[in-house]
Amino acid sequence: MVIGEDPMVKGFLWLAGQGGAGIESSPAVGRIAADLIVEGHTDVVDARIYFPQRFGACE
Repeated sequence: MVIGEDPMVKGFLWLAGQGGAGIESSPAVGRIAADLIVEGHTDVVDARIYFPQRFGACE
């Protein structure tokens, strides 16, 4: 799963990779995304584990 702002495209937020679990995970993912957009962080989970930068080829 990828949740977070694209490091190369300012303002583009990734919400991808939910696969078949999207229907169950979408409320939590939506909450995390809303927190990141509005607050810049979330208390739901350590969102860094979902950031696109973890793939390393984002520079």
